[in-house]
Amino acid sequence: MKNLTEEQRDQEDLYSFPYHYLDLKSDEHRLLLRIEGIAKLRLIRDYILKNNFKRILDAGCGDARLFHEIKDFNGELVGVDYSERAIGFAKVFNPHAEFYCQRLEELNVEGLYDCILLIDILEHIVPEQVPKVLSALHNNLNDGGVVLIDVPTTKTPLEPKHYQHFSKEALSDTLKPFFVIEGISGRNKAGSRRKIFNALRRLGNLLYPLRGKLRLTCFFDFLTAYYNKHLVAGEPDECYNMVVICKKNKASAFENNTLNA
Repeated sequence: MKNLTEEQRDQEDLYSFPYHYLDLKSDEHRLLLRIEGIAKLRLIRDYILKNNFKRILDAGCGDARLFHEIKDFNGELVGVDYSERAIGFAKVFNPHAEFYCQRLEELNVEGLYDCILLIDILEHIVPEQVPKVLSALHNNLNDGGVVLIDVPTTKTPLEPKHYQHFSKEALSDTLKPFFVIEGISGRNKAGSRRKIFNALRRLGNLLYPLRGKLRLTCFFDFLTAYYNKHLVAGEPDECYNMVVICKKNKASAFENNTLNA
């Protein structure tokens, strides 16, 4: 896609390879490098599978690693992303889903969805365009549908490919004109136990080349179990990420033109 911003080009450069799938083939990624990412996928997968959704839209799907995780889902899966490279990988790994290369602020998909996913996306959008994106998602959500949003908090240092990170209050204010927040929680906890986990992972990096000779399977299993027990979730102000579940605000300010006044 042409006319990408500098931040979008940084993200596009990462898609020289479908890096979100590395844990499926690489033990190093599964056991060490992608512990947080795998935990996030499983949280979202479990939420989706316990609900009776029929149509799911992944807005900003990237290479659609999440759709691969829910490949047995019986409903309709649709993914949208501006990255032609990412959409190409998504189609290869997920022939059971439909994909479109579009900008979210110009979203053009048919029908309404029971669940819209916006996972690690808002931080990639030019702030002035965020209301337009949220309005487009609002217009494509069933009246009883939900939007699941995951964003980095202000505890996470701002990356070159991101425009902004969010406090609980800032995210609530951003969503309020379009959605009613049903629940908000933290993910990927910081704090003293994070320091212990990071130290253990550094040790794991040193031990990994020796794992076969020293039979270290138990150590790597413990590392994942430690993260899942102590760090996977917490309060928003003590975590590096936030997860928000929203429903449609039927009195959307955008629909009433108050944002355009």
